[in-house]
Amino acid sequence: EIDSLEEQLSEKNQEITAMKTAQIKSRVSASSSEGAKKALEKQLSESKIALKALNREISDLKQTIERKDKEIDSLREKLYNSNSASTIGADLTVEVARLKRQLDQEIQ
Repeated sequence: EIDSLEEQLSEKNQEITAMKTAQIKSRVSASSSEGAKKALEKQLSESKIALKALNREISDLKQTIERKDKEIDSLREKLYNSNSASTIGADLTVEVARLKRQLDQEIQ
């Protein structure tokens, strides 16, 4: 009967040890899971901050591109107007020369 009781006591000790080991493992797992969760949340927060900064940078670049496009359009218009003025000037020079020749012919 003592052997039987010792065996039961040993089995109970093994069960208790297994339960306590499982509890400790569970606590460690929960603790490391919580730590991992906090690390991931921190990483997510940092990523969101970086994303906002990148979005601001993209917005600034878009505005810069829009300004440069307007400058290019303005320069194109000035070039066109300059070319038009040159063409008009050349046309007038040709016309003045033609009229001068015509006048010279009429005088002779």
